[in-house]
Amino acid sequence: METANVVVDSLAPSSEDTTREQLMDAAEVLFVEHGIENVSLRAIGRHAGQRNQSALQYHFENRDGLLDAILRRRMAQLERRRSQLVDEMLRKNSQPSLHDCTATLVRTPFSLCAEHQDFRDVFGLMGAHLLHLKDYVALLEKQNEEPSLHRIASVTLSHLADLPQELVMQRIEATQSSGFLAITQRARRRDSFTGIRAELFEHNLVDQLNGMLAAPVSEASKAALNKLRSNNTN
Repeated sequence: METANVVVDSLAPSSEDTTREQLMDAAEVLFVEHGIENVSLRAIGRHAGQRNQSALQYHFENRDGLLDAILRRRMAQLERRRSQLVDEMLRKNSQPSLHDCTATLVRTPFSLCAEHQDFRDVFGLMGAHLLHLKDYVALLEKQNEEPSLHRIASVTLSHLADLPQELVMQRIEATQSSGFLAITQRARRRDSFTGIRAELFEHNLVDQLNGMLAAPVSEASKAALNKLRSNNTN
């Protein structure tokens, strides 16, 4: 019995972890209600029931540290859902199409927005905030380190094997940004993620993003690519 108690106690969250989660929960609620720039750290501490006003600085150092922690927590939530959907995709077809991959990427945040209002509100809020960051591209690169995205990327790249290498990452980055922007804008407006209109929005977005990836290379792009390659060899 004593051994079992030790195991249970070791798995229980520490008081520090609980405080950290409470502070992030409070920050999300206040940020959604008032906007990120209109909420003080002191107000977050009060909303979290923290009498010690230094608790937030202890756990996150400052506002940027708090925002980064919230972002990481939501990205972990996205990773868990995306991993499930990738598993489902590969069970249905060991060689999924490019459209299947794009649909899985879109379905990940879309389904979470449909199921969890708090995710929808925070996703819309953080999405608008992130799009104005100078290191937004760095954020995408950080997100691409997630295991489920590696799995999708390997399939996606196999479908783009005939595309000039210089264009592959440009298309992938543009597709990621466009999809991210479209879904965060819908979340920020608090439009529904369920029902016929939402279903049409989701499927049409998948079609658009798939078209961006698979679009034929125009003569103008080929000419520009030849100039680039020529300059690189000189």
